[in-house]
Amino acid sequence: MAPTKPDRHNPLPPMDSLENVKARLQTICDLVVAGTFPKTGAAAAVQACKIWLEVHNSDLDRRHLKELEALVGKLEAENKRLRVELAKRGGLRVTA
Repeated sequence: MAPTKPDRHNPLPPMDSLENVKARLQTICDLVVAGTFPKTGAAAAVQACKIWLEVHNSDLDRRHLKELEALVGKLEAENKRLRVELAKRGGLRVTA
């Protein structure tokens, strides 16, 4: 995600990185405790952070899954190559 420019009218960090979302949650908490952020607005702001984190985690999961799929493909190819090599030596019958 591309970083966004800070908004001088909004004290909350942008939701463009995991670190900023953590800082945003801390800022919301601090402002609520100080009485300068309405509790109803805080609930919505925290929910937005939660959703952002879920999307972020989903993106990470999707990236890891693609990496694992690529690794499985390489391992299957290596397995096939080794089975063929072993069959050529007469030590294994090759099946589909």
